Amino acid sequence: MQHRLLLPLLALALSACNTYQPLRDDKDLYPSPRRAPNGPGVKVMYFGNTTILISDGETTLLVDGFFSRPNFAKVKWGTIEPDEKVIQKQLDLAKMGRVDALLIGHSHYDHALDAPLVAQKLDAIAAQQGKHTVTMGSSSYAFIHEGGGATCDREHLHIVERDGMMRTFGKFTVTFRPSEHISPHLPGQADMMGPVQALVVPPAKAKDFKCDPVYVLHIKHADEGSIAITTTAGALKDQFKGLTADVVMPAVGLLSKEPCCQQEFYWREAVEKLNPKTVIPVHWDNFLLKLDDSPQVRRNLKAPPLKFFDDTRSTMDFVNHHSKGKDVWTMGLRDSFLLRKGQVLLMEQDN
Repeated sequence: MQHRLLLPLLALALSACNTYQPLRDDKDLYPSPRRAPNGPGVKVMYFGNTTILISDGETTLLVDGFFSRPNFAKVKWGTIEPDEKVIQKQLDLAKMGRVDALLIGHSHYDHALDAPLVAQKLDAIAAQQGKHTVTMGSSSYAFIHEGGGATCDREHLHIVERDGMMRTFGKFTVTFRPSEHISPHLPGQADMMGPVQALVVPPAKAKDFKCDPVYVLHIKHADEGSIAITTTAGALKDQFKGLTADVVMPAVGLLSKEPCCQQEFYWREAVEKLNPKTVIPVHWDNFLLKLDDSPQVRRNLKAPPLKFFDDTRSTMDFVNHHSKGKDVWTMGLRDSFLLRKGQVLLMEQDN
């Protein structure tokens, strides 16, 4: 009976709490919105979780493309599906034109739910220029892609082998390397581990979006530098072997739940071995809350409201402590930076 009473209370806290915003209240972590300056380079824009837009002006890549953000009740007890209006609004606000590749790090719903519909929308834009959008993801994601009605031929869907894959788009070289998902820490997470083995047709249960296999992403631009992205705070030894990165964007969600030895292992494999100049943590925000849909962001990203779910303050302290000698930036909704010759350029704007 206590558990039955607890879950609705937690749902209310997750969906209604708008006051706990450590990355907004603590000015040392998030002093103001950040915008990329004009000029040549690779522009990187952040949409929360691990949805990241990367473009050099000629070629554009999108990681995950998760915008719908169904609420706790739907995730826990109901079914979830892409919200087309929300997706279109966010694409419009980002002024997203042709995207050459959609890159899916793993197939949990907070990464893959929207991807089939996003792929279709982006491919329609690309088709106007005689191009198409390639989606890259795991064998598990392929079931979600097909179940969501997206095109599955070889031109549109590249299924990443279990040992990884490399593809070139314009001046970008995209490398998928095998990794591992963070251990389950919250109720119901264990049910979402393992591979997807059947079509996932929305609306579907959140637990249908299982996550195996998992990949880290390394994106190198021929002229401007390289970016490494993890979409979960798990790691395999030497997952980035032979690679370096100017910018690392490590997922830090639930890292506070891990034992110290695992935190250190993750940081070593996801960040230190890449020897970056800049660290930008991602996947820190409460992805059960809708994204702001105004042209000028009024309600920025928020951390989970209770330490029971994730201690974001502790995680950011860990990131800062382990990033001595490196620049550390925290990005908000549609914040952006410019990567030019290995250096991160951005402007801070008053709230």
